[in-house]
Amino acid sequence: MVDVDLFQCWRVGKTVFTAWLLPLGIIAKFAVLRRSTAMSVRASIATDAAMNLATWTVLIGVPLPVLAWVAAHKLFLDRMVEIERADPFSWIAVLLLAAALAGSVDFAVLRLGFRQRLGHGGLWAFVMVNLLSLTVAGYFTALYILRLPPSPTTFR
Repeated sequence: MVDVDLFQCWRVGKTVFTAWLLPLGIIAKFAVLRRSTAMSVRASIATDAAMNLATWTVLIGVPLPVLAWVAAHKLFLDRMVEIERADPFSWIAVLLLAAALAGSVDFAVLRLGFRQRLGHGGLWAFVMVNLLSLTVAGYFTALYILRLPPSPTTFR
């Protein structure tokens, strides 16, 4: 397997990632909302839109999981273990970080913005929905990057 730098691929594949993540998130989160809350369809749509906007902000607008992973490498991981930024473990770690962060943000929007209480099961439901959406979006982004590899000048 060829090592590919996560940060550089993010610069190239962010649009494709967004195009897959948002529709999947909208559909999946709406289904979870309808199943786990007593909200009306109109309230579920508004909540779903707010949750997906918040998720987009923390995952794509300001890619916090990617920035956190790069910062962790620079601060202490480089000195402690033999994991490079381009290692496949980096991709998995960022995926799990992103799912946990997005699930927590969705849960916070639902609880603080719309006064709905779901408990820990609701938090895990949103983490799993985000993990699924992120995995599918990441897969299709990887296919895009493999089919149309960036030129070396793309990374400058």
